[in-house]
Amino acid sequence: MRHEYSLRKVLLRWLLVAFGVSILLFMPIAYQLLRQPAIDAYDQALTDGSLALIPICILATARSALFSAGCEQVLRTDRYDEFFT
Repeated sequence: MRHEYSLRKVLLRWLLVAFGVSILLFMPIAYQLLRQPAIDAYDQALTDGSLALIPICILATARSALFSAGCEQVLRTDRYDEFFT
């Protein structure tokens, strides 16, 4: 029985191996490149929200704040988070 080697099959195997190796090498690099901008965007959204609350909050001391009625209303509109006073 004679084995027939097709140039197409050989090239396809090499291409699939090279593609698989490049994917395995690229995934950790892509993860690191995309992770930090996502974290920065999330931090910026939190910062924007907290800065928007500053004008309607009343500072009691350096370590605590008393929230006005408007500030509490804004904070309590989220049904997923809990707010403790």
